[in-house]
Amino acid sequence: AVTFVVLNVGLLLILPSIGMGQATMTLVGQALGKNQFQLAHRWGKFVALRCLMLGIIIAVLINIFNQYIISSLIVNPALQTLAASALQIYALALAIDSVGMVLGRAMMARGNGPTALLIGLIGQWGLFLPLIWFMTPGYGFIAIWWCQLGYRVCTSILMWFFWQHNVKSFCSQSSL
Repeated sequence: AVTFVVLNVGLLLILPSIGMGQATMTLVGQALGKNQFQLAHRWGKFVALRCLMLGIIIAVLINIFNQYIISSLIVNPALQTLAASALQIYALALAIDSVGMVLGRAMMARGNGPTALLIGLIGQWGLFLPLIWFMTPGYGFIAIWWCQLGYRVCTSILMWFFWQHNVKSFCSQSSL
């Protein structure tokens, strides 16, 4: 029940990142279509950082209003405490993951969709799920959410790295 509540609240929290990612895909695609490679690079960074700031603001608000949100969805006090801790961690994970979502879509517009997909697959199937399998028996339910945070930090860092690397190499190749 707690996982269901936290994931569903998380789905609401992630909507701005998805929308901004879609907008980034359009902006990067338009800039690349006009051969404005530096502008495409700047759009990816600009939106990713703004989305991160928005995600952090949302995570802070979740932290402030956590008890009100959880108590309106769960009646059992023990489960409320468990859900409140998980939601705080998950909100932070989604804030950080917003960078990965935006840049993943920007990479798709750039033509690096397979790289973005591979980063996501390796992050989830190669890092997140094995971590949960290893950590949950010893550390319990809350380990799931810490593993969520860790894997989303790693994938966002990789998306940032590949966005920086791929766009810079693309810009230098296009100027030849």
